[in-house]
Amino acid sequence: NCHDSKYGAPDVGDEIRKASGMGITDITESHDDEVGDASAFSDGSRHAECYDCHNAQAIYPWEDTPLTAMWGVRVTSESTNTAPTLTQVSEVGNQAELCFKCHSTSAGWNTNLPLSNYYQDGSGTTLSTENKAFAFNTKNSAFHPVRAQGRNQSPALKTQLESRTGSQESSLTTTSLILCTDCHNSDETSVSPGPASNSGFRPSGPHGSEYAPILRGRYLTDVQTNSLPSSWDPNNFGLCFLCHDYNKLTSKTGYASNFSDNGGTNEHWVHLRDQQSRGFDKGVICRRCHYNIHSNQEADNTEYYVWYPGDSTWTVTSSPPAGQNGKPGVKSRLVNFAPNPWLKGRSGTKPRWIINLDDAAQTYNGILPISVPPRGRRCDLDCHVLLLGTPVDTLMYRAYKPLQAFDESRTDIMF
Repeated sequence: NCHDSKYGAPDVGDEIRKASGMGITDITESHDDEVGDASAFSDGSRHAECYDCHNAQAIYPWEDTPLTAMWGVRVTSESTNTAPTLTQVSEVGNQAELCFKCHSTSAGWNTNLPLSNYYQDGSGTTLSTENKAFAFNTKNSAFHPVRAQGRNQSPALKTQLESRTGSQESSLTTTSLILCTDCHNSDETSVSPGPASNSGFRPSGPHGSEYAPILRGRYLTDVQTNSLPSSWDPNNFGLCFLCHDYNKLTSKTGYASNFSDNGGTNEHWVHLRDQQSRGFDKGVICRRCHYNIHSNQEADNTEYYVWYPGDSTWTVTSSPPAGQNGKPGVKSRLVNFAPNPWLKGRSGTKPRWIINLDDAAQTYNGILPISVPPRGRRCDLDCHVLLLGTPVDTLMYRAYKPLQAFDESRTDIMF
């Protein structure tokens, strides 16, 4: 009552009634106290009520935070390519520990996460929603910096973040951490770039938004060919550009992007602006190459080929190279391709990202043998043939080599 356009309290009611809302009204009175009960959140008992995020009896206005005295789950151990172990705690130490009690799974805890239309496999089958504790495992090869600084510490990313958010009260750089609510929040908070705290809008938080799934800005999620936009529009990814400077990422010159051809060509500009302006492709979107953006750890739509220094063959993995098979991990830049017909593998059943970390060129044997330059990358994708309209197989292996000034040293690319 108090938080529904009455008595001057922040209007949560209008927020949850937006196009994408928390669903607080779907299930009511699942429990009547604030005592943590794991069984109330597992499998068929999943629900969301105000009590699940806020302990109203423990909060003293203007002094405490909205999460004061709330129970949650904490990561107690984690390792490479394994879902972390979670333990129930009586009071959360950070926001993610509250979110994890509904949006993660562990032994005996939410053993069956619900299906989500936002995730599909290569055949188009709907998958379960991500285990967010696994997505933000600090052992992963790439992740947004919720629980730890991100893997990407490059000058290019630093420039993007600082250029977009530097004038704000809370700015971002490569050493910053972010909150779940810096992405999942009211659309009203999008008036200010950077963290959601830069907005004075209240009630802040993941109560509801005009953009699904409760996002501060639009993030186009449909990757099927017949649903893609006819031209590139940065507003389709307004969420991303709240933190990443659009011009620094996609400009032809003066750019700041690791996706460059030895500093000569910005490949983000090529893919997002140049190809479409010349009519070669209609429908290139961020999510085609960055399908899972919490982390690419649970993505199964991409094969990764890595040539490590001194090796005699490619190391092939079906999950991002986070350090399996006794090899070092590789910072994978959140690259994982969407389950889209245009992104099927030309040489295999899945698209491939090919990474040569050696100081010598190495041969990749796809449909045609082709050289991967020293410290270079290539993609094995059907779209590189289809978008040009000619079956020239060498085009599918488009190569690029990050300029040293825009990338870390080779030893820093591995971990």
